[in-house]
Amino acid sequence: MPAGDPFDADAAVAAFHDAHERVYGYAYRAGQVVELVNWKVTGLGRIDRPALEPPPPTGSGGSLGERDGFALYRRDDLPAGFRANGPAIVEEYGSTTVVEDGFSVEVDRLANLVLRQDPR
Repeated sequence: MPAGDPFDADAAVAAFHDAHERVYGYAYRAGQVVELVNWKVTGLGRIDRPALEPPPPTGSGGSLGERDGFALYRRDDLPAGFRANGPAIVEEYGSTTVVEDGFSVEVDRLANLVLRQDPR
């Protein structure tokens, strides 16, 4: 519910009680504390979008070996354009990406991992 422009806490509490009374048929307007829990804020304005630049080239993308039938790769070693078929595991500091059999992983120009299900 709108809370005024500029924001008015008393108007927001009154609007809450009015809405509560419409929905439930009663409102405790006196002696009750109203806690504002969720806020939805919309901001409008112009921004300068950052230029997305490819990261510098890294390693060759060679496999580090195998673990439980999965080829093992280090994310930092995968250059743009790298592609591998699952089963594979791509490890990095903060996460691990598992590429199941029937899927492939590709590194796009901005170093995102793109997984696709192989057509059958």
